[in-house]
Amino acid sequence: MKGKDKRLEKTVQGAYSSKEEMSQARPLSNQDRKAVGQCALFDGFEDDDLDFLFESLPCFCRAYKAKQPIAWLGEQIESIGILLEGGLASKHFYQDGKAQSIKLYEPYDLVGLETVTSRRGTTPHVILSGSDCRIFWMPYRLLLDACQRKGALKDRLMENILAIYADEMIRMSYKTYILSRRTVRERVLAYFQLVSEKRGSRTIELPMTHMAFAEYLCVTRSSLTLELGRLRKEKIIIVHGRKITLRI
Repeated sequence: MKGKDKRLEKTVQGAYSSKEEMSQARPLSNQDRKAVGQCALFDGFEDDDLDFLFESLPCFCRAYKAKQPIAWLGEQIESIGILLEGGLASKHFYQDGKAQSIKLYEPYDLVGLETVTSRRGTTPHVILSGSDCRIFWMPYRLLLDACQRKGALKDRLMENILAIYADEMIRMSYKTYILSRRTVRERVLAYFQLVSEKRGSRTIELPMTHMAFAEYLCVTRSSLTLELGRLRKEKIIIVHGRKITLRI
């Protein structure tokens, strides 16, 4: 694992926004502006408010390749990111080389919020890109200062951050419930049922690879494959690619 850690550490240097990148920041495209506005961080912000922030801050977008580290454990950062495209995973690596997925990121999710708002200011886990992705970066402290100059924007921003943390606590309670199930089957079905209830449909799309799903459930890939095969054979689920339909 030590050799693997060193390779990751070399790769991750500069993955987060740097002062050099901020100094070379370019105006956002209209498409990216629209995408950033859909993030929960800016819920309730008017178009004029967002234009003000984009013009006041050295924001920029950066592309990452699949499996590229975005942040290393203990990395100190000062910027907050919004995932525009692709997928990310926050992971914990054990000494034997095995990994556990702590959090899965989808488009418009925030990257690094818990880090920049914490006292330590360092990342608690490794963050890896699960596929090619793009992240919009902005300096957190300058964002607060800009919102302060715009009057009530800072209050709105703080309300949104509080709501995001509340949603995160609910998400963690769901995962705790899933991992409290003893068998692989119970964990798989608990996940499918929770997502199905959230989406309001018996057909859901798995937002991760097979390996990432196994890591999320804290089971081996082979045991997950066997259990999914049994569920299909018993006609409890129907699988079409990443689309899963529950029949219970």
